[in-house]
Amino acid sequence: MMELGDFVRDVLVQLVNGVVQAQGIVAEQGARIASLSPLPEPQQGSAASLIEIMSRLPTQLVKFDVAVAVTQEPAQKAKIGVIAMGMRAADIENSRKGHQSEQSSRVRFSVPLAFPAPQ
Repeated sequence: MMELGDFVRDVLVQLVNGVVQAQGIVAEQGARIASLSPLPEPQQGSAASLIEIMSRLPTQLVKFDVAVAVTQEPAQKAKIGVIAMGMRAADIENSRKGHQSEQSSRVRFSVPLAFPAPQ
């Protein structure tokens, strides 16, 4: 079972990598993906921070709706893992053997993501 943090990280990294690759491909035909409007340059001597600049970038909400299982093994702390879609009941039962306890639930959340500008 993949841990929730690893799953979220991998999805976001693969999503950004896919967009960057697609930007390069469609640029050859003159199209643009996730293009950003030019931001005004900070005034010289301005104390504009990266956070202020990032807050002006257009973002997309990457929505997650995942089934998770919290497992507690003897003498270890609890782990939260993603349950693969299409996992059969027998597979879930086999994964529970040896665990002190396991609870499944559904988690929905969003992560704001600003895609990079085309190069």
